[in-house]
Amino acid sequence: MSIKSTRLKKRILALILMIALLCTSMDMEAFYIETKASDDVEMTTLYLVDNTNEKWIGNDNAIIELVDNTNGHKHYTMKKNDDTSWSVDVPDTAYNITFNRLNPGDNTQWNSWSAGGRDDNNAYFADGAEYGHWDNKEIEEDIRFRAGDIVYLDLSAFTDWENSNALMYTNFTDATKDSNAGRDIEIATADKNLYNPRLVNVNVQKHIYAYILSKNDDGTEKLRFWRGNDRTLWNYSVELTCEEYEDGINCVKVYGWNDSGTKYKSDYSFDLEVDTDGDGLPDYNEIKFGTDINNPDTDGDGLNDYYEIEYGYSPTNPDTDGNGVLDGDEDYDGDKLRNSEEFIYGTDMAKYDTDEDGISDYDEIFIYGTNPLKADTDEDGVLDSDEIDIGTNPLEKDSDGNGINDNEEVFKKDYSAKDMITYYDTDVYPTINVEGTINVLESVTIDTRDWDTLINCNVPGYIGTAYEFNCDGEFESATVTFTLSEEIMSKPDFVPAIYYYNEEEQYLDKLENQTINGNNITAKLEHFSSYIVLNSKEFDEIWDTEIIHYSDDELKKPLKIGFAVDCSGSMSWNDPAYLRNSVSNLIIDKMDEKDSGFVVLFESYAYLEQSVTTDKSLLKNAINSSYNSGGTALCLSVERSIAQFDEADIKNNRNIIMILSDGYDNEGGQNISTLVNMANRKKIKIYSIGLGSDVDINLLTQLAEQTGGKFYHATAATDLEDIYKQIGGETVDYKKDSNNDGISDYYTKLLCEGKLRTGTGIKLFDCIMNKEANKVLSGYTYEQVQENNDLDGDGLKNGEEIEVVSNHLGTYVFMKSNPTKKMSDMDIYSDYDEVKKYNSNAFKNNICLGDDDIKFLRDDSNYYSSMYSDAYSGASIQSITSWIGRTIYGTDLDKKEISEDLLLDYFSYRDRYSVSDNMESVLTLGNAIGNIESVVEKITRDGAKYVELTDDLIDLNYEYNKLLDAYFIVREGVEVPHLDKNLIRIADKIDDILAKESSIQDTINTKITLKIKLPKAMCSSNVIEVISSIGWICEGASLVRCLGEGYLDYLTMQENLNVMQENLDLLNAISENAPEWTMRAAAKKLNNVLEDKYNHMWLTFKEEFQNTWGDLAKIGMSSLASKLNPAAIIAIVSVSMSNVITGYSDTSLKAIRTYEAGYIPEIMCDELNKSDYGYSLYQGGIRSYYENSTEAYGKYIDIIALRIFAENEMIALEKSGSKWLNKLWDTVGIGAGSNRKEIIADCKNMIKTLNGMLSRLR
Repeated sequence: MSIKSTRLKKRILALILMIALLCTSMDMEAFYIETKASDDVEMTTLYLVDNTNEKWIGNDNAIIELVDNTNGHKHYTMKKNDDTSWSVDVPDTAYNITFNRLNPGDNTQWNSWSAGGRDDNNAYFADGAEYGHWDNKEIEEDIRFRAGDIVYLDLSAFTDWENSNALMYTNFTDATKDSNAGRDIEIATADKNLYNPRLVNVNVQKHIYAYILSKNDDGTEKLRFWRGNDRTLWNYSVELTCEEYEDGINCVKVYGWNDSGTKYKSDYSFDLEVDTDGDGLPDYNEIKFGTDINNPDTDGDGLNDYYEIEYGYSPTNPDTDGNGVLDGDEDYDGDKLRNSEEFIYGTDMAKYDTDEDGISDYDEIFIYGTNPLKADTDEDGVLDSDEIDIGTNPLEKDSDGNGINDNEEVFKKDYSAKDMITYYDTDVYPTINVEGTINVLESVTIDTRDWDTLINCNVPGYIGTAYEFNCDGEFESATVTFTLSEEIMSKPDFVPAIYYYNEEEQYLDKLENQTINGNNITAKLEHFSSYIVLNSKEFDEIWDTEIIHYSDDELKKPLKIGFAVDCSGSMSWNDPAYLRNSVSNLIIDKMDEKDSGFVVLFESYAYLEQSVTTDKSLLKNAINSSYNSGGTALCLSVERSIAQFDEADIKNNRNIIMILSDGYDNEGGQNISTLVNMANRKKIKIYSIGLGSDVDINLLTQLAEQTGGKFYHATAATDLEDIYKQIGGETVDYKKDSNNDGISDYYTKLLCEGKLRTGTGIKLFDCIMNKEANKVLSGYTYEQVQENNDLDGDGLKNGEEIEVVSNHLGTYVFMKSNPTKKMSDMDIYSDYDEVKKYNSNAFKNNICLGDDDIKFLRDDSNYYSSMYSDAYSGASIQSITSWIGRTIYGTDLDKKEISEDLLLDYFSYRDRYSVSDNMESVLTLGNAIGNIESVVEKITRDGAKYVELTDDLIDLNYEYNKLLDAYFIVREGVEVPHLDKNLIRIADKIDDILAKESSIQDTINTKITLKIKLPKAMCSSNVIEVISSIGWICEGASLVRCLGEGYLDYLTMQENLNVMQENLDLLNAISENAPEWTMRAAAKKLNNVLEDKYNHMWLTFKEEFQNTWGDLAKIGMSSLASKLNPAAIIAIVSVSMSNVITGYSDTSLKAIRTYEAGYIPEIMCDELNKSDYGYSLYQGGIRSYYENSTEAYGKYIDIIALRIFAENEMIALEKSGSKWLNKLWDTVGIGAGSNRKEIIADCKNMIKTLNGMLSRLR
């Protein structure tokens, strides 16, 4: 079974188990989430009508669902409109329909109507149990007067109505005096169903009056104006109906005393911003909502009317929630300040810490005396909370009066990983002491460093996690102390040392002047970066191998080689076959045409047998003329050889002397130190070879090592060939590249021998052989590399992926990409594409969008939803939207609940745009294989007889590479092969090996660290920071089970936590940056709920992990190690929400939703700018990179999905078709002068464009 199909089953099981886990003792109705139709297609509304005689279908609170058999049998829960009809929006393509009547308790089916094809009909009339017919249902528009409407009275043609100081009234019925027997109406005793007059409240201009409809007038259908006094109604106008008002007729003109006049469309206006009582709420809105225009606090609860409406309280009810506490005495944000006090002090009633300086409003006012509206009360450049934390006075710029402002003073502070990281490595953790200004000290962070290609358990001497230290600005001084566990310190041959990781040059450098005191090791820091403690006895050995490295300029110079050959009499028995000649000729044969040489033969004297020449035949002839006779003028031969180099050679050549001798100098000459000085002045390296048992090893060694060359000892002449080949590798063969892969044969051999490594000591080609079986256990042989100049088949030659460099420590490999992996960062882009096409970092996961795509995504002017949101936020109507639902439509919904519902709807919507299962499977398997390889390398290195284990790993990589090759061609629809079984098979074999071989277990005790992302917010609910990576450790045999069956569960659990973290990131951004406090509060609320569940999942997983050790596969983790998606997250969140809103019909509420949906994408774009986000231009496009590929996809998909979601909200708002929307359009200035249908069409086209972007990402 493929991983993809396994995951599907796990998802279903996980959601069921999660609901069971989270919903114990909870009302299951809280999980109700209305199934949404696809918002990027044409939608239509379908109805089910109870056409039975008994009208029984809605009995017993039955749930009605529609099944769209045309589009994948999708189920929709229908909304109950009244006692006999239900409706739901479905794709316009829905044709073959089934209706089900369900038990609300357990969703069992009571009845079903197989309605079949609907043709062009929109309603199914159920005539009886499970039979009925299709027909069209006419939808009547509900036209009524609404609160906020303005009607005008024109008395200019009959001013007598104003005589007798008459008052003007509006009465919302069509009653006349005829209904009162022609008599005047006594207001106090009149029938209120006929006469309930409202005093006309605005005098627009001379003889022109206006009446603003209040919430009490909402829903009426007709009106007449009346004149009278405060007791009696005398005369009345003609009638004005709501249908006439809908058509634009808004003014009644009076021609006579009663029922005489006309009606017309006027363009009268007056100042809607007048605020008589100065409470911030315009009179227009006060009249509309029924508050007193002359009293800033209509209900006398201690909060002014505007403040109450802004924060969702009733301005006409002193105790809005009916809990017995006045609204002004409530504490909305829990900061210990009453709402009325927040109003007095000007703080934000919805924010615990108004100025976001880290101190609650209450503490600022009553404890510290700081300004709750200024993050830096004394304006010394330091936050109030930072001053309190460090001990300075937040009310004084110069707390100690020494003439230096607090922000310039230098202080000291200690920081420990134990306090700053939730899960740190208990075997090795740092404490840093930093001296600097307050702003520097308060910005210090400590994090564990994620594993990567160059910092992992394969670093020699690795004992535990590396750490990253960061701060803003420059510190004065800093020291770090690492504390090591007793277990680590008690290891044999353990000498701890702290190393700094040079990120740019890729090497680890030991800090100077380290001191060890008990279990602590301390060093001074010059800067902050990544630091790690290693066993220096193991790590420092990587620099012991002498490796020749020439600069590019040096390599351009030809070689000049002096051959000094011993011809003394003793050579007759030490080299009777004259092998000295043949091995010297090997070197000569490999010389380039520009290389030159000379020959010095010596016995009792030194002779220049051949002067400097580029003619190889002359050099060979001179070598072949050697003989055996006389003494050993060794020092004289060196002096004579040095003399053949002149001043020009120092600049123009690479100068070498190769001297072979079998004895001691017995003929005199310059002493050793003089010879060394002479050679070094002319930049000559001396390679010395001592032959036989009676040779001056001391002299030859000093000559070589003190001039940068090497000494070799050949016990017999037969050893000379290998020695001369080694010398040739560093001289004439140094540049030779037999396979043309960009790496010289010399370096290739050292790489395969494991002598040439990365700057962190990791081996690349290191070949481990089982010589008996002639099998390669890990790495590559020299022959294998020479046969393939592109080992990983990514299109880059080996030498294009690495570079050999040197520094003060020695020579090492700098990695541009990994020459053994087609995709170094496992991000579906080959190293070739990254390096050659995109100029991006092959070690960072990538996601590609074009320059135009990104600009298009970020430009708010492209989206009606954003334009609407921006205009709406500045309109006068916005100040009262939190009260619209309750005051106009009489619902109990407030703006915060609308915000909560919008976010829940988005999570449901977002699920369809998740990174594809296929993509995640590829990324997850790549991660798993990487960890398996680390373990196999450890075992095969120390237990080389296990040939079959490496064979299995080769098979696994072969299968994986086949998958990658296919994936490059077809990114969707590629079935993931049975790699999971391969992983488990290998893990089982490793487990068996470890169970038998205790010696190997000891070597495996080097920790293999597994990564899980955790929010630092777990440390403190008040601090929401970037996620940190921690290591969780299992050793010995248990390690393998983690990497076997259980490891797949582990990886899925990690993905679950990452999915939740992505949504936490989104909610954090909204809670911190949304312009509306209600949206900030809603996002914070959802964030807290989700974070609690996140922490619960992690702690449960950790507890199971700790308690199980070697058998993680048997953990009952079905509900944890199963793939989560945003839909499941809704289930987690919604159970803890106070209200779950299932739909809206009021245009006003849709207006609020559209406004909020419009600004959330803007927040995410801003967050993207703040993140660790980089660009590199390529062919007019932009490539962004993140450390985690799933994170990269998530960031972009979030923004695109949010844009689509907002545009669909815009369509839903426009489709509502209410006349109130006309006034909204006029107010915010959207759609003015344009066809409303064009707005919908443009929004739909935009959605198609955005879906095109998604297809390129997925």
